[in-house]
Amino acid sequence: NEVKRVSWNMNTTLLASCARDKSIWLWDLDEDYKFELFSVLHGHTADVKAIAFARHRDDLLASCSYDNSIRMWLDDGEDWISVQTLENAHDSSVWDCRWASAFDSTLISVSDDRALKVWRTQSQDDTAASFVNIAIFNQAHARPIYSVDAFLDGDSYFIVTAGGDNAIRFFRLFQDDSNDKNIATLSPLITKANAHSCDINCVRFHPKQPSSRFASAGDDATIRIWSSSSLSFS
Repeated sequence: NEVKRVSWNMNTTLLASCARDKSIWLWDLDEDYKFELFSVLHGHTADVKAIAFARHRDDLLASCSYDNSIRMWLDDGEDWISVQTLENAHDSSVWDCRWASAFDSTLISVSDDRALKVWRTQSQDDTAASFVNIAIFNQAHARPIYSVDAFLDGDSYFIVTAGGDNAIRFFRLFQDDSNDKNIATLSPLITKANAHSCDINCVRFHPKQPSSRFASAGDDATIRIWSSSSLSFS
């Protein structure tokens, strides 16, 4: 079946892949620099659209699917197991999910339902099975949202989204004054209309200079490199 996405574990030799056969495969790099399959994860009931190893810990993996759900997978020391399923995380297919920073458990998701959602663990000890929705922006795009990325700058997260309306949009996520980490606000910043002439399939911030560079790829057979300075995140 079609392989939809891959994700590196930032601090280990693991590589994860997901496919239309509803499974997630985990690969490990051996001493001969060859990848060996060591685990196949089952749980989703439809195509797995995206996967993402956590950036703030080595033992956590998020996946999202055509079955409208997001799943959390944890390394228990012997194998990777499903520890939480966010059933109906969205009202339709979840196209992408991305961890927002290397310092906490903030996860961003986007969907065919045109909503942008933010998830975070409730527990103080960052328990992998306690994710809840802390912010939502409905109708973030005019058509399905296919891709999302984010970075942390100071006390705010900056989020970029792209989808079937040919537009790229930017949002700011910040904590409310309540001091409750499970209450946050999503505020739209700017919209780049007609960023591509067709659907935009992927958008990513530069890993080392996220506030100044990002890239996008679309059905119009083009890859575009953008300067964030001309779009002002302030």
